[in-house]
Amino acid sequence: MNKKIIGDRYQVIYLLGKKPGYRTVLCSDIQTQQLVVVKFLVWDDDLEWQNLKLFEREAEVLKSIYHPAIPRYLDYFEVNQPHIKGFGLVQTYIKAESLEKHLQAGRTFNIEEVKELAESILKILIYLHSQQPAIIHRDIKPSNILLTNRSGNNIGNVYLVDFGSVKTITASTSGTMTVVGTYGYMSPEHFGGKVVPISDLYSLGATLIYLITGMHPANLPQKDGKIQFEKLVNCSEGFANWLKQMVEPVEEQRFSSAKIALQSLKQPSNKLNDLSYKKPINLKKPFGSKILLNKSKNRLEIVFPRQKITQLKNDLIFLGIKIYISTIILPFLLLIALLLLSTIFYGLGYSISIFSILFALILLILFFGVVGICIALIVSVIDDSIKALTNLFRRERLWIDRKKLCLSFDCLCFKSWLIRSISLTKINNLGKILIAGNRPLWVIAANIGGNQYNLIDKNDLTEVEIDWLYNELSEYLDLPLKNT
Repeated sequence: MNKKIIGDRYQVIYLLGKKPGYRTVLCSDIQTQQLVVVKFLVWDDDLEWQNLKLFEREAEVLKSIYHPAIPRYLDYFEVNQPHIKGFGLVQTYIKAESLEKHLQAGRTFNIEEVKELAESILKILIYLHSQQPAIIHRDIKPSNILLTNRSGNNIGNVYLVDFGSVKTITASTSGTMTVVGTYGYMSPEHFGGKVVPISDLYSLGATLIYLITGMHPANLPQKDGKIQFEKLVNCSEGFANWLKQMVEPVEEQRFSSAKIALQSLKQPSNKLNDLSYKKPINLKKPFGSKILLNKSKNRLEIVFPRQKITQLKNDLIFLGIKIYISTIILPFLLLIALLLLSTIFYGLGYSISIFSILFALILLILFFGVVGICIALIVSVIDDSIKALTNLFRRERLWIDRKKLCLSFDCLCFKSWLIRSISLTKINNLGKILIAGNRPLWVIAANIGGNQYNLIDKNDLTEVEIDWLYNELSEYLDLPLKNT
């Protein structure tokens, strides 16, 4: 292929890599004068249908995504010439060495650099797994991770390449699946023919273990299917436990998502399977609940019923007490104060003394104080009356799309008045909190930048309903449950 032009515009410079059926070459785009990478699938008698299927899938996936740490799709073409036949996939060229080559050259990585690398790859996986449908790389290993621009204590820019084994959730859950991957980096469920997004977490964890031990995971001792690496490394107990959970052979005991794995990496714990990051329990809607919950891929909506009559009754009782005080008791007190003032001022006309003047001033202060309380109560009565009537006809909604969480309400014929909108990227976790008082109240709150924002704090919801909504929100947002 050297010095040849393929695809009518890509001049071959030199061979980058070769394996059965595939050639990866560095080319110059004649039209743009830019360096590109062409991955070539050779069409010969040994070509397997499955390889062509994977090659076309790689092209389709790369065409549908855009991430600065993933080579960008540029072109796809077919070559049918006497000297060569096949298909070419053109991608942007990244001038960088693979992690595998760095290790072979003798480069070592300290724990902080390993954590930095883990964070970079997890952010890429969060992007891939959040696609619709989710994209699973299936072959994360040192040779498929590129590093460039190392400076000081910074590990450099990190890239994830070679999507030749890529799989989507819809594709992986229908029909038979060919096991594609690298032994030692494949999770047990992947090796058994099943692939899920957290299979990529296992591969990443095995890669990181290779970095800190210098040994391929397949060569490390195992016990009950678990990689035994702790005695070969010098790292904190928290990070060692984090790695253990990344490579848990039982998928249910692994981190439930790349997002939760990243959160745990930034907030390490010395305990495995920290309860703050446990998976939501699959709770069903409580019997008799009037709450409406509609869920789809792109939207979740919770509609709360109008206020219960019993709760409205309690509000009206407190409102009645305020009205009674402001219309009966306070006017009576004002009348007594006026009579006392009249008597004192009548007496002052005959004999004025310092005592009588001070007493008169005190009564004046009390008089205006009572007037102020009366005005405040009247304003409060009006405000509570409006709230009580509003709550009688108001119905609250909490809805979430792929970018934000919103609180709104309907009142009579007026629909969806927005109360608050929160970007999903700002929500760190959810918490279920018990607020003590005359009537204990369960609240579902979101942690945003260290501040608590109540999402659900309705008095007339049962604890069972709160638990159900708490788990539904946590599962949909892919956020950890925070026990409080």
